[in-house]
Amino acid sequence: MLAAALVVGVVGVGAFAGQGHDLGDARSLRRLTYILNEPMTALATLAGGVAMVLTSRRLVAGNLYDGSPTGGAWAIGSCSRIIYGALTGILVGLCYVAIALSYEHAAGQAALGPSKSRSVATLLPQALGAFTAVLLAPLLEEPLFRGLLYGGYRWSLGPVGAAVLTTVLFCALHVWQMVQFPPAIPGLVAAALAALWFRLRSSAIGPAIGSMARTIWPSRLPSSTIGTYDAPRA
Repeated sequence: MLAAALVVGVVGVGAFAGQGHDLGDARSLRRLTYILNEPMTALATLAGGVAMVLTSRRLVAGNLYDGSPTGGAWAIGSCSRIIYGALTGILVGLCYVAIALSYEHAAGQAALGPSKSRSVATLLPQALGAFTAVLLAPLLEEPLFRGLLYGGYRWSLGPVGAAVLTTVLFCALHVWQMVQFPPAIPGLVAAALAALWFRLRSSAIGPAIGSMARTIWPSRLPSSTIGTYDAPRA
């Protein structure tokens, strides 16, 4: 799948150049980057998730479904807990929206959000980005961060050390979003801690996935706010 991401990139560059776009022009390169970013991110995320699952089943298969704080907690959990996690995630996400809007107002300028263009070249990357952020990434990241990593670090570092380290690593994975839009920092930290709380209370990763999936969605709202770079115009 990493090879597929590379193929998508090569084919995309070729098609873009074949349409007469000048790859030496900074504006054209910015548009090309915007169009290819989400497909390549989705494929890379999927490839990393598959590699994580296969490696985990080979190395720590006996601990994957252990719901204790030092286990992987790879269990779905109860429907009520998942719904509770989703509702909490929505609340966290709305708080993030409020912070982002306040930041935009205080800065006196448009935030780094997607443009209001409705061209296919703009909408398709946004749709794929929303799919990756709301469904694909939580399904693959939560079993790693709040499952395997937290369980392992909890065994060696204790609860506080494990919570801090997994949260730092999770934020480091989204460092570009934080650089582009500083209000993303408290949003990501709150999302990580909420997901961890549900993982520990439920002894399962399902509610954590539900919480994170509903927390991430505000970062993909098609408004002038909420933390992604501006979609370049044609």
